[in-house]
Amino acid sequence: MSGNIRIVHTFRYDADEHKDFVRGLGVRFDVPMSDPLYDRHVRFVSAEGGLWYEAVKGITGLRRDPGENVRLKQVKGEALPDPATWDQRVTTRLSYIPTWNDYRLIQANADGFQIEKRTAPGHAWIRSTGGTHASGAGYIGGVSGGVAFGMKDFWQSHPSQIDIRNAGSESAETTLWFWAPEAQPMDLRFYHDGLGMTNKAEQAHGLAITYEDYAEKLGTPQGIARTSEVNLWVVPATPENSKIISFAKDSMKPPMLVNDPEQILESKVFGGIWSLPDRSTPTLDRIEDMLDHALESYMHQQEVHRWYGFWDYGDVMHSFDGNRNMWKYDIGGFGWANGELSPEIWLWTQFLRSGRGDVFRFAEAMTRHNGEVDVYHIGPMAPFGTRHNVQHWGDGMKQLRISTPLYRRYYYYLTADERTGDLLRNQVDAYKTYKRFDAFGKEVVDRSDILDPESWPMGLGTDLSAIAAGWFIEWERTGSEELRKRLETMMESIGKIPFGFFSVNTRFNTYTGEFVTLSPERHAPSLSHLFSVFGWPELNAELLQLFDIPSYREKWLQYSANFNASPDDRKRDTGVNIRRRGNLRTYYSRLSAFAAHETDNPELAARAWQEILGAGEEPSGVFKGEPRTVDSSGALNPFKTGRFMSTNWVSEWNNAMLQCLRWIGEYLPEDDPRTKTEEEQKSQ
Repeated sequence: MSGNIRIVHTFRYDADEHKDFVRGLGVRFDVPMSDPLYDRHVRFVSAEGGLWYEAVKGITGLRRDPGENVRLKQVKGEALPDPATWDQRVTTRLSYIPTWNDYRLIQANADGFQIEKRTAPGHAWIRSTGGTHASGAGYIGGVSGGVAFGMKDFWQSHPSQIDIRNAGSESAETTLWFWAPEAQPMDLRFYHDGLGMTNKAEQAHGLAITYEDYAEKLGTPQGIARTSEVNLWVVPATPENSKIISFAKDSMKPPMLVNDPEQILESKVFGGIWSLPDRSTPTLDRIEDMLDHALESYMHQQEVHRWYGFWDYGDVMHSFDGNRNMWKYDIGGFGWANGELSPEIWLWTQFLRSGRGDVFRFAEAMTRHNGEVDVYHIGPMAPFGTRHNVQHWGDGMKQLRISTPLYRRYYYYLTADERTGDLLRNQVDAYKTYKRFDAFGKEVVDRSDILDPESWPMGLGTDLSAIAAGWFIEWERTGSEELRKRLETMMESIGKIPFGFFSVNTRFNTYTGEFVTLSPERHAPSLSHLFSVFGWPELNAELLQLFDIPSYREKWLQYSANFNASPDDRKRDTGVNIRRRGNLRTYYSRLSAFAAHETDNPELAARAWQEILGAGEEPSGVFKGEPRTVDSSGALNPFKTGRFMSTNWVSEWNNAMLQCLRWIGEYLPEDDPRTKTEEEQKSQ
């Protein structure tokens, strides 16, 4: 097909969610219609490749037969012969055959769509048929040409709809609805009344019981966005059935040109911090099985629990409730994951090493969602993201760690998607939002007179990793000398701070990128469990490859080797006692592995494998226990639980394992008993 038009449509919600309920959202175009009514055609395609094909004025199935040749040509979409050559009992009665002017396909939910048509406004819609998943593709036109159309992720982004009006006139109006007007209007209001959490003390109680970090008026959708894609093909004739089906397939899953995993790894794009799949030993074989299981399990959970919808598709749930056999969709901070602990890095790394198309699509949907719906694009909190919650915008904690451009970088470099490129650029100066929004105090407030631009309070953890990622990516894209210098200054200054990445009470010079720590003798260094689980290990692996700053390298390796070290070992290496908050020991095994690789330290490598696999000879972590089958007496839809029923766990275990294999794979025993499942051990 020729004449392709690709439309990338971004909707930003800038209304009052208490008053403004969007009824319908879509794109509309007109198609000239000049052929006889019996030579005009409508096509819809299901996601499975089924074709619905009809004419505006049908001449098949009548009481009188116009002739086999005539009938076959109409169902094929070919021009019919002169009616004078038909059986005249049909030709003379054409005016008594209804002209079907209007058509609609409605995908109300992930489990069903229906097709209806009518002769004209004021008359009833007649149901034709339906199915489970519509592709969002179809055709309107005649034998002398028309338009084939396709909406990407149509059924997954329900409620969606296709409308065709006035197909019997000189111009057929076609509307591709991203939000179906036949569905309920968008209701984006916050899901509860505050539950009495009118002050910080009450909000702390809420956090302690439902994990929701509530803040009055901050659970707002004002400023979130959603991007949709449409493809149009202008064609010179009604497409053959096989061609319209092929077009639908390409519209649902556009063909992608990608390099082989070996080439990507060799190029060191994204740092080369993974290894290729390897099943050469029993241990490696079992680990690869577990890595595959994690992917299959989450794809299965998406299907079973219907993680679909206009505002939801692409995200996954945070935590699972084993008592209800239900993900915690209704419990505060346990609802949608919103990118918490880097699931995008896991998915994209798995695609880079495997080249699997299904993994690409899963990661693509998450990148689209997390970068649009979970992030503010206008308003005082832009471009921060929102912490995990029952609603994507619901939590009161707005954070750079959710909107970090590092998560979106993979998709942009693999596809050059323009919208994603815009989102990356929007994060370059994200730190300036702190002038108008107090993220930790959870309030919109003018702080421009309070903050000294040469000495902003700024930690070296999740905020800085997001800020540095924005500078780094923009430098990669543009070659900006200013941003390169900022990165160098940042790294050189951190290299000079006495306790490096363990430091607290640090200050940031917004003009230069320099960091200092105030009164280090009065502020004991500490460890935070969330410090490096939002992209720091991945970003620093690349920074150390591209910038030769020995002091920064020394401080990062010191941090990497000591996060999981014993208190005595940490004191021996740093000279001070370091407070530790939180755990996540398994997740930080990849830092131990990186330090072991960089310093050629077999003892540290062995410790890293203990951190992720356990210290004994028994199965531990994901290798311990077995998945269970939940039948219809225990769940609405029977399913099998996975070994990973927590998005924090699946993301960070896989990120850690993939990097441990890369950095210290040579230290892994060929037949390690720790990687045998309990079932395997019992069978021996």
